[in-house]
Amino acid sequence: DGPDGKDGQPPVLLLVLPTWTGGALPPGSETLLRSLDEISTDWRVAPEPLRSSDPNRQLRVGAFGMGSSAYDASTVGRPAREAFATLVGKLGARPLVSKA
Repeated sequence: DGPDGKDGQPPVLLLVLPTWTGGALPPGSETLLRSLDEISTDWRVAPEPLRSSDPNRQLRVGAFGMGSSAYDASTVGRPAREAFATLVGKLGARPLVSKA
């Protein structure tokens, strides 16, 4: 079975996103964050469209941000944090791993 949840496992999205100058995505990659923001604020899209009452169909999301240790803490990994926050906080996905 596949990623449709029919194998008893929920679908998983793992994002690995780099940090570019000023805490942004590299040039040409900004479409990801812009699209997530547009979906989350579009009145035509149901609130939390990724939320499911069936745990086997609930999208689980993880994000890993990469960047130079020369970046300050507010910018390194920012694209990954923003994408994760939108997917979980606004679109209704569940975190892949719970915070302890």
